[in-house]
Amino acid sequence: TSQEKDKLTNEFDNLLSQYEGLKTSNDTLNQEIREKEEYIKTLKNKLRTSANDKQIIEQMKSEAETLRKILRSYIRQIDSLNTLNQELTAENKEVKQKFSNEQNKTRELTEKYTEASTLVAKASVIRALNIQALPLNARGKEVNKIKKVTKIKVSFTLDENTVAKRGNRDVFIRISRPDELVLIENEQNLFPFEGKQIAYSAKREVDYQGSSTPMEIYYDVASPDELMPGEYLADVFVDGAQIGTVRFYLK
Repeated sequence: TSQEKDKLTNEFDNLLSQYEGLKTSNDTLNQEIREKEEYIKTLKNKLRTSANDKQIIEQMKSEAETLRKILRSYIRQIDSLNTLNQELTAENKEVKQKFSNEQNKTRELTEKYTEASTLVAKASVIRALNIQALPLNARGKEVNKIKKVTKIKVSFTLDENTVAKRGNRDVFIRISRPDELVLIENEQNLFPFEGKQIAYSAKREVDYQGSSTPMEIYYDVASPDELMPGEYLADVFVDGAQIGTVRFYLK
């Protein structure tokens, strides 16, 4: 009906305004947002020139709902990238101060965090939320003393995303000691990342269908000798991209 067309036109106007209000320094994400803006304009024109056809109206309602979901996804990605960039900036300052007498190592760490920021910014159709890394004893209780740790559990949620490819994929975790050595169960445990084969600590296959998906991945500690006191990093990877990082400590 004409009334429904007017309502949908207003809805597309509101969506277009919200898309135009999204701001990010991520060029890839900006390009996607601009493409969605042009798509909304196309839908508005199609709606304007169409007859009061019920099938067209229902199609446009479906398109509007999909665009709302994508908008929410973009807002979450932008918020996450802004938070991560703030954290990375703070961490870089701390690293530079702590290793002021070790310029080479400071430079390497700074590059590492810069690369991580770039990767996450370019990533990621799928993001990891609420990442936790918990050292566990033989009874599955959380501990932080090296001699009691038998497993390291990394838990997180793969975020809902309506534009992500559906289907099975491997999710990898890569746990680094304070000296940056990666914990591995087997030297053959490698996966492709930025054109190289790098080591991973553990992996799990998941059937991702676009909805929020909780996950847990465990690394089995062979013996306390492979651990050392200090700060550890647990990175999560999927689809050739780093999608999250968490820190934890052992003593």
